[in-house]
Amino acid sequence: MKYLKQLEIINFQSHTHTKLNLSSGLNIFVGESDQGKTAIIRAIRWLFFNEPRGSGFIRAGETSCEVTVILNNDVKISRIRDDSKRINRYIIKKPNQEEEIFEKFNKDVPQEVQKELGIYRLWIDKDKEFELNIARQLDSPFLLSETASTRAKVIGRIANLHIIDGAQRDILRDIRGLGRRKNDLENDINNMTETLKEYADLPEQENKINKLNIVIKKIDLLKEKINKLEDIKTKLNNNEIKIQNINTFLNKLQFLEISSEKIIQCQEVEKHLSKLETINKDIKLRKEQAQHFNNLAEKLQYVEDSAEFLSQLKETYTVFNDLGNIDSQISLCQKKIQTINYVITKTQNIDNGDNLIHQLYELRIKGHEIQELKRLYDERKKNYNTIKRYLEKYKNLDSLEKVINNLNYLNQSYINVLNISENYYSTKDDYEKSSQILSNIEDKYNKLIDNYIATLKEAGRCPTCYSNIDLNLIDELTKNLSDKNN
Repeated sequence: MKYLKQLEIINFQSHTHTKLNLSSGLNIFVGESDQGKTAIIRAIRWLFFNEPRGSGFIRAGETSCEVTVILNNDVKISRIRDDSKRINRYIIKKPNQEEEIFEKFNKDVPQEVQKELGIYRLWIDKDKEFELNIARQLDSPFLLSETASTRAKVIGRIANLHIIDGAQRDILRDIRGLGRRKNDLENDINNMTETLKEYADLPEQENKINKLNIVIKKIDLLKEKINKLEDIKTKLNNNEIKIQNINTFLNKLQFLEISSEKIIQCQEVEKHLSKLETINKDIKLRKEQAQHFNNLAEKLQYVEDSAEFLSQLKETYTVFNDLGNIDSQISLCQKKIQTINYVITKTQNIDNGDNLIHQLYELRIKGHEIQELKRLYDERKKNYNTIKRYLEKYKNLDSLEKVINNLNYLNQSYINVLNISENYYSTKDDYEKSSQILSNIEDKYNKLIDNYIATLKEAGRCPTCYSNIDLNLIDELTKNLSDKNN
């Protein structure tokens, strides 16, 4: 145990320089009043607790003071204040070690000084403290003037029972908090259970959603088919209009069936016309020669060479006969020319015949395509009627938009239920963990109660009032502590 071996006081109140050697037992200071006995206690308090504050305790006429103690372990502790040099410090000097200087500690005593002295203030409440090591001059006997609760707190603090009390308070606070937490979790579980009841038909609604999703997909497919059919129908109508126009045009060109033959005939007629023009020129020449011969015959009717003239005349007659045949051929050719001119008049657009034939060939190909489109149209029309019957089957639905809104609502409800279910299981896990913690705390509390009761039985006295404790009192105390736990 530590004790003061030496006390030195310099310029503290009435002490100019006082040095006291103390024994390990009881030390008594005697003397007349106002001789500095109380100043010794004040000097020790100034060293121990840094009180009184300020510098009013410095001896009159001086600017500094110092209080030094040497402990039985030769540790030297000094408290120094010098207003002229603005010094306010504690100094610790341990054997064979350098000095430790502490400044700027405000109103508290440095922890290192308290540790070396082994002296602390005892705090009972936030605003109440006790100096256990020093009793002032006019103080009443220790604790007798205090209330029973204060005495119990002080004794419990000295005996370190405040640790058990603090642990008990913390445990009770934790128990109350966990109890509230337990009740809150149970209420949450009940609320979630009631909320889940509203979604009891969720599997059925989910099946409906799945069925309606299938129906919606089928409707979307049917819509696509309907759109395709509408496009095909539009194309078919356009093609039918084109076919009608083509048929009208073909009706106007019925006579084109003989166009190829007429063209050949026209080519032959052109050849005959060319020949006829040549023959006509030859006929004119022959007529001129015949006229010339007639003139010669008149002039030479008395010519002796009549035989040669007759011979020429025969040739001329033959030529005239040939010309008669040619005239008949010319008449025939003129009739053919009239026929050809009529054909040419009727077929004045025959130059476009090749284009028309090409167009007819393309129209024939389009006709085959139109027939194929008509076949597809009939097939799509059949599917369209099937779709129409299918839609009439579901005509009791108010509208597809309403169904989709219901699906969205059910889907959102399903998501909400999943979130609630997840929160439920999370809350349930928290509840189980809290219950386990509460159970561990209760076990720990019961063990502390058992240890406390065992300690009381072993001591046989109350740590507060030191009265004897019998078994009935211990049983009652055990029951009260158990009731608090419950």
